[in-house]
Amino acid sequence: MTHILDWEAALAIYGADLAPARNSLSEATQATFCLFASTALAGGGIGMTSRGGDHAECRLIASNFWPHIEQAMSRSDAAGKSLSFLLAINRTPCARCARVLAGALQDVRSKYPSASKHEFVMAALGYYQGKAFMREAEMSPFARLKRFPAPSQKGDPDLRYSDSVTTDRGLREMINVGWKCRVLTFGDMTPRGAEYLNFLASH
Repeated sequence: MTHILDWEAALAIYGADLAPARNSLSEATQATFCLFASTALAGGGIGMTSRGGDHAECRLIASNFWPHIEQAMSRSDAAGKSLSFLLAINRTPCARCARVLAGALQDVRSKYPSASKHEFVMAALGYYQGKAFMREAEMSPFARLKRFPAPSQKGDPDLRYSDSVTTDRGLREMINVGWKCRVLTFGDMTPRGAEYLNFLASH
């Protein structure tokens, strides 16, 4: 299925040197871990963890490594080859990080028109919905009202529209600029992975 990237397939495409990252990517925790790899990058890719409130994927974009993408594309273009870049994350990006990732790829594509021939894959284990998040459909009416108060009521913010969790709008922004979003599996798919797959299948 095109919306799924299994770990064994990722190793076959991007190199067996990525294998040590399996444990960090196969568990969805409050701490984020991401791995960036490409068919032009040897040595196991670049791993990044969250720190100081910044999620791993945003730290990657802000790092000195991200500009290497442009260098890799320039070399590939000269050789007449296409590249595949992989961003693997242990949970889907929150809305804020999705905007950062969409903006980063859009910037690359605006500078390098040839970027459209290269593949940018974001594979995540499953939907990230925050420590306090619970799907509305799973709640009792009383709990739903408490968690998702009407705008005129005081109470907890409606996390469905928060920057701190994954939103459909954020994922659509990524897809619209050219990210190929995939569910990352390790043999079996997690329940949150299945929910993420349902979103991808409808887009």
